[in-house]
Amino acid sequence: MDNGPPRRTRSPSGGNSATYLALFGLVISAFTLIGISALVLPQIAGLVAVIAAFASFILFQYLLWGRWMSGIRVDEDDESQP
Repeated sequence: MDNGPPRRTRSPSGGNSATYLALFGLVISAFTLIGISALVLPQIAGLVAVIAAFASFILFQYLLWGRWMSGIRVDEDDESQP
């Protein structure tokens, strides 16, 4: 009995390329709209700068703590095994 067409397997490295491309397009679209808004309302540029500063700080903390915590978790796993 035939189960239909064979299933395609995804390679782990290339599986997310469409997602990254779509995310890149959204980011470019958002920056374009913010830029056009800043031309019409110059006050928005200050607000965008403050929001970008907060987002950069949060991203920095996320990366910093993520690296540190992943190192601690690996060390704990090594100690638990005889």
